[in-house]
Amino acid sequence: MSNFIDNAVRLLHERTTYEPAPFAADHPAENPAFISKYGSHQHPVSPAHQQTDETRVVKMGRPKTLSFVQHFVCQRWDNAPDMVSIKYYWRHEGHQPNSVEDLQSLPVSREIKDLIHEIVEKDMTWKNVKSMIRLDKDRLGQILSGDFTNIPHVLRITYQEVYYAMMRVMKKRSQLSPQFDESLRLWGNRIAQQNGHWISKNLSTYQEGMFFFAFMSDWQLTELFVNGRTVCLDSTHHTCVDGTGSYCYLYSLVARCQETGKGAPLCWMLTNSDSQYPVEFWLKWIKEEMRFQPQTIMVDNSDTEIAGIRSAYGESVQVLICHWHIKRAWRKNIAKKVCVRPGLSTSSLHVKMIRDDAFNRLNDMLRAGTEEDFELTYDELQIFCMEHEGEWDMSALQAYFDAEYLPKKEKWCNAWHQYQGHMNTNNYVEAWHRTLKEAYLGKLKRQRADVLVYILWDNVLNDIMAEHVQTRLRIRASISNQSEVARRNAADAIPDVVAVDLIFWEDENHVKIKSFTDPERVYTIVLDDNTIITCTCPDFVQRGAMSSEGQIRPPSQDALFEESLARFHQAFERLSEQAQRVDANNYSSVAARYLNQVSQSLENSWSILKTWEQSRSAQERNHQNRF
Repeated sequence: MSNFIDNAVRLLHERTTYEPAPFAADHPAENPAFISKYGSHQHPVSPAHQQTDETRVVKMGRPKTLSFVQHFVCQRWDNAPDMVSIKYYWRHEGHQPNSVEDLQSLPVSREIKDLIHEIVEKDMTWKNVKSMIRLDKDRLGQILSGDFTNIPHVLRITYQEVYYAMMRVMKKRSQLSPQFDESLRLWGNRIAQQNGHWISKNLSTYQEGMFFFAFMSDWQLTELFVNGRTVCLDSTHHTCVDGTGSYCYLYSLVARCQETGKGAPLCWMLTNSDSQYPVEFWLKWIKEEMRFQPQTIMVDNSDTEIAGIRSAYGESVQVLICHWHIKRAWRKNIAKKVCVRPGLSTSSLHVKMIRDDAFNRLNDMLRAGTEEDFELTYDELQIFCMEHEGEWDMSALQAYFDAEYLPKKEKWCNAWHQYQGHMNTNNYVEAWHRTLKEAYLGKLKRQRADVLVYILWDNVLNDIMAEHVQTRLRIRASISNQSEVARRNAADAIPDVVAVDLIFWEDENHVKIKSFTDPERVYTIVLDDNTIITCTCPDFVQRGAMSSEGQIRPPSQDALFEESLARFHQAFERLSEQAQRVDANNYSSVAARYLNQVSQSLENSWSILKTWEQSRSAQERNHQNRF
């Protein structure tokens, strides 16, 4: 490969303007054997002939009227002397081949095109070619100073030449058959031979010409079972076309992989329709043939995708709507539907304040933690619209929300999100689509769908697997999302006096620890000489992570008890000071539900204190501690 690159660079830079032609175009061919046997023609070359106006040749960048000399070279055949073949050569006058004018007007030479094609065949891109043809500053400075002799032809090479070469190579590798349907079928067979899974279905019964083609590798299927509790589903368009030239949609099923901490596409589907049927049959294939069913699917507020999911999985899968897409739609519609009534005027600052207030009302409903909180915030939205009814027209906003979002509140409000995975957007699939278009496709927008299959199967999949290998070998670090960072920070902030109640020693080598975020979940740690060997917590499973010292030791109970007493009295003192300020003068009626929550927490705390006081009496009577 190194020798090839060196030779390619040398050949690209050798061709310059005013270089002698490699052969004489006006030199007639001779056949000595023929002449010795049959003799030569009397007049092999005709006199010069001036081109007429009626037969003028029009060429880009040159004068219309050209003079040229005709050359006729005649040959007889050995087996038929009466048969003569005539070859016609021509050249025009007033033109200097291989000149600066040629560099300006003529396309790149065939020699350079073939060399670029060979470079692209080696899986090099425009970035590589551009580095190879880059000229040094001294030569560029000479040209800018007016020295137009021996200008390198590489200056004529642009992105388009490399793009066309890449397209030819792509078509050669990906289009297994001139027929589009046959090419997809052959791709399916190749995928199956390489430990993959695929399905293709003609859906013309629903829409003329509708089809879908889905595929995944066996490794992707394994990752789905490991990481697919929550998956993101979305489509992107303008990535490829079908056999008729119509744009296709690429659907991706993306899950966040525990090993890398990044989202990875684990199944693909191509279709030329935006209806629900391709999504429905695709998910049914994953469910029935691949035996996979996620717990939660995140979509971007697409009714088509939701209908396809419900047809495939029924109500057994929870559908969530991306918060980012919802907020973007709310911002857009608030700007249209919250308006000052005709005949009234106000400042732009006041308009912005009212619209921001309306958005905050909607956002409060999105963040509601319980169904009661949602109903309360919905009532506050109605009150807000009625309070500004005189100056502002908000009826369209209320009608829009009631029609578009209220019926499916379970899909976007936090109050109905049963899986606490801290995933409320489908940014993983959005990031994947951005990577696909920027890193892999570039300007390849109208290639056939089998070209996209080739890119996904032979390039993208290999890169994803390589990234997992690098992470497993600790060459690449795993990425933590915001919720994981917050969870670790919260765990580090827990005092030892609280953390000790979450640790249970079974024996000197086995410890069980309650989760800091889910009290019902318990993790098991295996120790060897006070060093962690294995742990069932997600951090250790994903990264083999240990504590900062890599050890865990049972703390001193007496020291923890003294620390807990001081911390309790300090917290109680702060609470007593604040309790004296809790009255109607300092708190509004909106704080009622939060005061109820604090009251409930205080009642629970009182119950815990009384229970432990009783356990102390029982312990003094030598009874077993039931905690």
